[in-house]
Amino acid sequence: MATEKAKIKESKLVEDIQQVTMTSGQYSVTVVPQLGAKITSIYNRKTKREFLSRTNVEYRAREYGDSFEDYERDGADECFPTVEGCPYPNYPWQGADIPDHGELWCLPWEYEIGKDKLRTWVRGVRLPYLFERTISFETLARHEKQYIRLSYSVTNDGPYDMPFLYAFHPLFKAETKSKV
Repeated sequence: MATEKAKIKESKLVEDIQQVTMTSGQYSVTVVPQLGAKITSIYNRKTKREFLSRTNVEYRAREYGDSFEDYERDGADECFPTVEGCPYPNYPWQGADIPDHGELWCLPWEYEIGKDKLRTWVRGVRLPYLFERTISFETLARHEKQYIRLSYSVTNDGPYDMPFLYAFHPLFKAETKSKV
């Protein structure tokens, strides 16, 4: 697998919120680090097809613990260390309230634009972890097809085991005759 060259640019999404768009060959991907590193667009430039759904709700800043239902329900969010809001079940963080859809979607993430990749990361609030995601474009030589690669790393910074649930939570745009 070979990494493809990517053009990466920052732009304003709405007041005080930046987005980062990566473009390479066939695809473009747009990420909003301040909004939980939400992926707002996966676009096929050749077919002019957007893969993610988009509502008419305006993007706006969130606060830790806000209800997921009070914000736009589109694009792709990361859910970790839980998917449903609940008290964390394990010692020593037993009883710590974790928001609906986890912590990641409602936290601003740090980001770094690298050579042909976008690295985003965030630290947990109620639990001691570092969650990282890197996006790049790849080509498999034998298929000569371009892919979007999302690489993940989670580091437990605490002295205790930390069981978790994880979900990549995309809302796809299903057009007439779409197949999954």
